[in-house]
Amino acid sequence: MRGFTLKIEMIKDKMMNRITITLSIIIIFISSLMAADYDQTQKIVATTRYIGDAFGNSVSISGDYAIVGAPEHSWDVLGLNYKASAGAAYIYKWNGSMWVQEVKLVAMDRAESDKFAYSVDIDGDYAVIGAHAEDEDANGLNTMSGAGSVYVFKRNASTWTQQAKLVAGDRNNGDVFGTDVSISGDYIIVGASYEDDDVNGSNPLSAAGSAYIFKRDGSIWTQEAKLLAQDRESNDYFGHCVCIDGDYAIIGAHYEDDDINGENEKQAAGSAYIFKRSDVLWNQEAKLVALDRDAGDTFGGSVSISGDYAIVGALNDEDDALGASPLSFAGSAYIFKRSLTSWNQDIKLTASTRASYDYFGNAVSISGNFAIVAAYKEDEDFSESNTVSSAGSAYIFKLAGENWISEAKVVASDREENDFFASDVCITTERALVGAKYEDYLAVGGSVYDNAGAAYMYEIPAENASSISLVSFSAQVSRGKVELFWNTESETNNAKFILYRNDLAIAFIDGAGNSSEAHDYFFCDNQVKPGVSYEYILADVDYSNMETRYANEAVVIMMSENTMIKELSLAQNYPNPFNPVTAISYQLPTTSNVVLNVYDLNGYIVKTLVSATQEAGAYMVKFNAASLTSGMYIYRMTAGNEVITKKMVLMK
Repeated sequence: MRGFTLKIEMIKDKMMNRITITLSIIIIFISSLMAADYDQTQKIVATTRYIGDAFGNSVSISGDYAIVGAPEHSWDVLGLNYKASAGAAYIYKWNGSMWVQEVKLVAMDRAESDKFAYSVDIDGDYAVIGAHAEDEDANGLNTMSGAGSVYVFKRNASTWTQQAKLVAGDRNNGDVFGTDVSISGDYIIVGASYEDDDVNGSNPLSAAGSAYIFKRDGSIWTQEAKLLAQDRESNDYFGHCVCIDGDYAIIGAHYEDDDINGENEKQAAGSAYIFKRSDVLWNQEAKLVALDRDAGDTFGGSVSISGDYAIVGALNDEDDALGASPLSFAGSAYIFKRSLTSWNQDIKLTASTRASYDYFGNAVSISGNFAIVAAYKEDEDFSESNTVSSAGSAYIFKLAGENWISEAKVVASDREENDFFASDVCITTERALVGAKYEDYLAVGGSVYDNAGAAYMYEIPAENASSISLVSFSAQVSRGKVELFWNTESETNNAKFILYRNDLAIAFIDGAGNSSEAHDYFFCDNQVKPGVSYEYILADVDYSNMETRYANEAVVIMMSENTMIKELSLAQNYPNPFNPVTAISYQLPTTSNVVLNVYDLNGYIVKTLVSATQEAGAYMVKFNAASLTSGMYIYRMTAGNEVITKKMVLMK
């Protein structure tokens, strides 16, 4: 998901004495920002646009769907029933040639000044929308001014229906629950940056801030955890921005003062916190601060996380990537990389041609090998000319090998003064979406509505797409070793594969380069021990040394202390229900011809997961149902003359 930030303007009182930091990182910036063609493919505006809507204040993309928030919009879905700044969100769908508005969303209990869609996110069939100024609880009762709420919508075909209204279990006046939101699978995280209390509802610290995790079970969303910084203090604004990806969440606290040891206080230097899920518990794994932190940087004003990487914006930072050449409020962003349980600063990003008051880092987003950083008050176009005050711009970075390279600067094709292009940003491996909340014109010119807002879509060049089409990746235990199998349907520019065991690279296998044919691969890991759990992740590397990890296809093997298996067994898939990936485990007492198929309720095979002769042992295979519709499916395993059948539910 993207990071999101409010505009923060504060006077920084930086000392003249500066710390020189030597980093063992090669920082590469390509001055020819047009090295890759990141073409603007469409300008998006609301069908019911009005003056001052701030459409584009928040944006997000997931596959062929995009969502754009307009928190100042005042009309219902029919353009009637005026309620000032009640707010609205718009969902767009890619129809193969353009983005088409599919639906306008408003809260069922909409009211004046709720600012519904101040924050938005979308993942698969679910959209989550924050209304941080909303006053009532989930039943429309117990009014508390500015307590805040969040709304969950679910897609069924082309219809989006409000599924739930979420509020904090300990809601109170002025908490602004919903300042930022993020969704990943069955989990939602919500920021409440003005919340005061600890997890027990005591020890109030004014605006210390908090974040809340909600989990879905069927159609019910339940609060699973309240997250706080271990070193919480008043006015930290923890929860100002949030992002979740799988088992990891990142939370910004842009006014926090201390370093990772709770020392070296620097007012509003800022920090961010990483939490990791273990079953139903979310534990703080790391506190992140900039290596060159200084007072007033507001590091943590925007955050995003994807796989092993996190990005944190510091829009008020003054210094360049080397900690020199101060320019007031030029801004910066920092990328951190995970190594087991440690998160280390990988690089500091700044604009290629930085200037004072650009606010580079006001919003950030990271996905796979791509990151985007907003600079909503930047003045120049992509050629660094044609100055237009606060027109805004965004910068796209790409991970090539171990280095983050500046790929492109993008601006609106119809840029104008004070558009605030890059009010918010979101990037995937295929597209980037940029909001411009104060843009005035229709998609093709025409009527002027001051500050109605717009959003702009950009395509990631095709050569940057994943270099392989991965069909399956599986593992099995055989005679005290782990055998790994994977196959591809096609490969493009695939130089090699890397196999990771518990984040350690253990094998490098040559790829097929450019091939439209299927290929099968195998590796045997004999460096394993009984009683230990191992996670294996596959990655491919293209000829430009860009690595893509397939974290969603990871397999986990538990090496049993007792390897004797007495009978054939097929476990219930986990998780169940699932969306869209689940794991199926089974055990073979003897060498067998194994076939494992998934069927729909009409009896048609939708996927063959295994068709091979396998030795006695424990096995696990992942099933990715991203291309299938919600519903019940049957999986059946045949091993020799024995057959076992079970049911599973895909719930998108």
